[in-house]
Amino acid sequence: MDLNNLQALADLAEQLENQGFMVEANNVHNLFLKQADQFNEKHMVEFPMDVSDALNNYDTKNYKLDPEGNWQNLVSIPEFINNSTDELTHAPAAVDKNHIVLENPENKKIEVINVVPREHWDTIHDPKQEDQQDDEKFIKRAID
Repeated sequence: MDLNNLQALADLAEQLENQGFMVEANNVHNLFLKQADQFNEKHMVEFPMDVSDALNNYDTKNYKLDPEGNWQNLVSIPEFINNSTDELTHAPAAVDKNHIVLENPENKKIEVINVVPREHWDTIHDPKQEDQQDDEKFIKRAID
């Protein structure tokens, strides 16, 4: 079963549920679960570019990076490039809408860098901010 078929089953189940066909939605959902169980968890991910090329997919004025993955300390793309070794900027990478996946040459592990668009910058926790109240300890939610 490929991802497109799984997505089609999930979409159909949601559509049936939204239309009030709960029994049919449940049947499609059970089929989804059965097919998803057969899904091969190991797969090959192509790295069609290097980290430098991957970073060029994002506008430096509208995106920042969360290289540590802690949703606390965003860095600008130029700052990330300046602080990276040549080996890292030429490491194999792939991108999607909000992530850069790379093979870190220092530890030979696959890592993910979160790419945060401007509209979410104010939702990131700033550990340096001293005047936060207890209910704002980790994430300040954006106003939609």
